[in-house]
Amino acid sequence: MIVSKKRNFILCCISISDGQAIAIKLASQIDKVVNSMKQGLAKLNLLMGDKIIAFDDIKDPGGELYSQLNSCTDINGVPAYIKKKLVHLVSLEDRCKEEQVLVKGPF
Repeated sequence: MIVSKKRNFILCCISISDGQAIAIKLASQIDKVVNSMKQGLAKLNLLMGDKIIAFDDIKDPGGELYSQLNSCTDINGVPAYIKKKLVHLVSLEDRCKEEQVLVKGPF
């Protein structure tokens, strides 16, 4: 009985340390992405000149920047987000056809 309790305690410690290691790796990856976004934003602000964009504006997918990108229309009046979804679906269909050919193959 005592051995079982010790074993469970050790297993809990191992899983906690694994979770901590995962959290540390995830935090470093998030830091890399944030730093990359900040560098890109600095370059963008240099190019923009008069209008300066804040980091809070670009990190929010529901913000004004993203809504403008999604509402852009081409000469036919098709919104950009619709075109993006259609391109994704066409690519998915092509990949599915390739997979079907591979599965049926010359076996």
